[in-house]
Amino acid sequence: MSLSHGQSLGDGASRLLQQMIDKFDPYYGLGSMTCSVYDTAWVAMVSFDVNGHRQRLFPKSFQYLLDSQQDDGGWQAYPTQVDGVLNTMAALLALSKRGVGSNSESEANLVSRRSRAISFLITSLQEWDVLATIHVDYEVLVPAHLNMLEGEGIAFEFPEKGVLMELRDRKLAKVNTESLYGDNESSAVHSLEGLVGRLHFDRLSHRKRFGSMMASPSSTAAYLMNCSTWDKECESYLHHVIDKCEGAGNGSVPSAFPTTIFEMSWVISTLLESGFVIEVLGNEQCEKIANILEDSFRAQSGVVGFAHLVDADANDTAKVIVSLNLLGRPTSAADMVRVYETFDHFKTYSVEKNPIFSANCNILKALLCDTNIFQYLPQIEKATTFICNRWWSCEADIEDKWNLCPQYAMMLMAQSLTQLVVLWSKGNLPTVNENLMQDRVLIVLFQALVSTLNAQHADESWGNGPQFEATAYELLTLAALKQLPFINPLTDVVLKAVTNGRTFLAQAASLKDHADPIWVVKVTYGSRNLFCSYIIAALNVSNADQRCKTELGVDTLTAIPLAKITKFQEFFSQLPIFINMPQWKLRASLVESYLHLPQLQRKKHEIFQKEGMGNDKYFEYIPFTWIASASLEKVPISPKTLHQMMVLSFLNYQADEFMERAVGDNKMKGTLNEVQHVVREIFKELKGEGTDKASSDTLWNGVQATRKAGGLLANGNTAIESTTNGRWIL
Repeated sequence: MSLSHGQSLGDGASRLLQQMIDKFDPYYGLGSMTCSVYDTAWVAMVSFDVNGHRQRLFPKSFQYLLDSQQDDGGWQAYPTQVDGVLNTMAALLALSKRGVGSNSESEANLVSRRSRAISFLITSLQEWDVLATIHVDYEVLVPAHLNMLEGEGIAFEFPEKGVLMELRDRKLAKVNTESLYGDNESSAVHSLEGLVGRLHFDRLSHRKRFGSMMASPSSTAAYLMNCSTWDKECESYLHHVIDKCEGAGNGSVPSAFPTTIFEMSWVISTLLESGFVIEVLGNEQCEKIANILEDSFRAQSGVVGFAHLVDADANDTAKVIVSLNLLGRPTSAADMVRVYETFDHFKTYSVEKNPIFSANCNILKALLCDTNIFQYLPQIEKATTFICNRWWSCEADIEDKWNLCPQYAMMLMAQSLTQLVVLWSKGNLPTVNENLMQDRVLIVLFQALVSTLNAQHADESWGNGPQFEATAYELLTLAALKQLPFINPLTDVVLKAVTNGRTFLAQAASLKDHADPIWVVKVTYGSRNLFCSYIIAALNVSNADQRCKTELGVDTLTAIPLAKITKFQEFFSQLPIFINMPQWKLRASLVESYLHLPQLQRKKHEIFQKEGMGNDKYFEYIPFTWIASASLEKVPISPKTLHQMMVLSFLNYQADEFMERAVGDNKMKGTLNEVQHVVREIFKELKGEGTDKASSDTLWNGVQATRKAGGLLANGNTAIESTTNGRWIL
């Protein structure tokens, strides 16, 4: 990002916006994605006829492939397996095309290069975990390249090939090729190279936008190579991309260009949300960006894609809505809701395999900033429930479709849910369920805080690498969370993490034209503009001790007894099992325990009635036991499972107390055989439920048995009655 010596963050942010505007082409747009071997290989394959001989239209692209082949025979394999597979397959295909001029490279050298590439792919495909791959359209693109390479006499077999082909068949079953010849939007246009041999390319010319096929150089190259009439507009687009992309004319191209709407909306919203004001960023720059975003938003009737007139998606639409509202241009979320709402979440595209977590976080942010927020209360609760349920059920980090860093999803969740809490506290969300706020939102936010603090490395960074952008995400996460009142017991720890993280991140200020490869499309990429915006925003985050100050507050939902916590912390820290546990982790476990107590209290007497039961002094210890133990052992366990264990624990206590009271009572004296008979018969009936039920169903069966046995034993009745089938959702 290269901040000049003595330059303020405000100056750096303003300069970033000006650079984007300077690079913006009124016709093509702009883009700062890092270049892709995969797309470059497809551009390198484009050829034209010269006196009966095929010549490469973009010889620099072919030369780029030759120059970037690695010592192991493959092409860029970092940071995921599929990057190496797709990059090398496409490059090998380009090197294997017969009858095309090959620059100055001798045929002998090409044979050697192909042989080394084949060896690389043999090894990589043997090791590839197909089902762990998340990249866009990989289940169609890899099989398509396998078929095309077989046409060049190169075949591969590998352990998960059958799995891959099954995924391909499922994906293609959802693609209506006839619809591609019509006007309905389809993200398949972005990957036409994966459909070579399945489409009539001459019928796709209406899909062009400013000379490209959904702003994809590889898809555009495939179209140009497979339509019967040469398309000068596509040729001009590819020349422009080579000249104006991050490769700066060296022949390489990115996986998408332009990405105007994506980059401008992400950058401007990130900067404004981090505390910059329009006057600091530059009134003129902000005005120009607002005009570009608003023009595209209007041109596509209230929804947008990642570039002007590219097929729309919910993620970019949400970011534009947030950006325009932050820029002082009230923008409605009505069309976003109309197009993308489903029964329990928001979809990103019309056809998608799985709901996308980050998109729903961005959608929640868009709904919360709409000036007519009251008309979207059901949608706000729906998006909130989806986000919390995903976190609640997740055993490990949440994986996102568009970014390899779990820190990215964490940041968006923290920002959106914190914004929700602040607005709810002010009474702006009157119909949003209080139990949802208390039992899910506040707990999820606190767990996100603890997870973030736990993940900071010894060098004060976050991420796998370490990575500057991932560190920026986590600093922005902490900036959002430290507004909340239940963070107070950990304020010193949070502020120290922020201070140290910002010190590490300051190193990024001297980097020039850098971008961490963590974003996902067909292959992994980085974005210089996004990288700079997140670094500047994170460095700009105030280190002040800010807390949420609202009229209603959330203190009524978070009764955190600090005096008790301090007393318990002193006690537990003396126990051998916790003696080496950092004090802040012990304190955090206690705070989280009290966040769980309200919903546990509500369930406490659902099975065993209050009458006749003791005063259960053990109750406050139960959530801490599970939370602290999981923290101590670093066990990857979902909040849902932890909560179920808490419920099961107090039920065990209650069942034990009940049996002592009911069976140990003098009136049951001498009837132990009958008691055993009752319990056996009840559980015999419940065995018919099967063994493949979820853990909550198993727990419910035990609860039903306990409830029934309790009723019978309390009445001294040994008759066997039929149980009621039901579910207790925990």
